[in-house]
Amino acid sequence: MYYAEYMHWFLGLPHLRNVKFLDEVHFDGRKFQCRKKIWSKKGDKQKSKLATSILSENYSATCIVGLAPHQLPFFLDIRIESNTQYDWAEFIYAAIYNGYLERGDILIMDNAAVHTGEDTVLQVIDTLENCGIDLRLLPTYSPELSPIELVFGIVKAHIKYKRTMQTLQDAILYAFGTLNHEILLGCYHHVIDLYLKTPINVPPELD
Repeated sequence: MYYAEYMHWFLGLPHLRNVKFLDEVHFDGRKFQCRKKIWSKKGDKQKSKLATSILSENYSATCIVGLAPHQLPFFLDIRIESNTQYDWAEFIYAAIYNGYLERGDILIMDNAAVHTGEDTVLQVIDTLENCGIDLRLLPTYSPELSPIELVFGIVKAHIKYKRTMQTLQDAILYAFGTLNHEILLGCYHHVIDLYLKTPINVPPELD
């Protein structure tokens, strides 16, 4: 039932400029070692072998994406360790402090355990409300409704096939840096056109 309610609510929004999505993503360095060489810059015949690159580390990132024209398309935090509820809470506070989350914004995320930790969730909700930020949860097990999942796919594809950086951390930062509002808008519209406006595409178990 909430799935249908969410789709109805989202399609009724007057615009997308203040709609932001938050999620976490994990980068396993071993999964990016499918190529034998790293792309070299144009005109550079020295191609670095992948064996010399440092891709053995794993990173976790928390990210918010948004379409506000006066802001970057993403707000990002990267760490070697996995994210905890405390990391998530600090990330929210940092996004508010740095002005990425503003009064009137709508922040959408899933109900993963890291977002609903009993030690942090109530304080985060109160902080968002006091700052005039509307928090919404995605329907359970509905990543297809979140354009940030497409963004993560774009970033990982860039790291896997187009990277010029030898370290995974640098490759992650560079890949995120290639994002722009046009790419992000395409991700938003993909979700809207494929799932929200065409519910026949909704997975059968969620219909």
